[in-house]
Amino acid sequence: MSGSLAHHRLTDDLFRIDELWMQVTPDTEFHRWLSEGIDKDVAIILTHNPDRFADLKGVRILTGTLIHDTSPNASPIVHEMFLEDPATGAIGAVTFETTDAATAKKFDAYDGVEVSLIIQIK
Repeated sequence: MSGSLAHHRLTDDLFRIDELWMQVTPDTEFHRWLSEGIDKDVAIILTHNPDRFADLKGVRILTGTLIHDTSPNASPIVHEMFLEDPATGAIGAVTFETTDAATAKKFDAYDGVEVSLIIQIK
């Protein structure tokens, strides 16, 4: 998924790309990376093979476990990714919310397993 990354104007922990909202704990490496991408074109990719993205310019890679966190017919559809902050070693969660069924289906394909989240700021 890609698009222009926006920051919620009322809170520091919400970011949006089109139909996908991400709630990220402030003062984490992931939050800093996303903050660098505000008002820029950003691509977010889930993959089991992060090495193929390692040499791309502007790429950040985070690896963790993705969990579907709502009932199947709930709206918005919520997934959480539990990961270790590379800067502090602390375990935290990134929450992804969407009302778009196609976006949710992409996340469902990685449900319950370790996956890498690729963020490319263009």
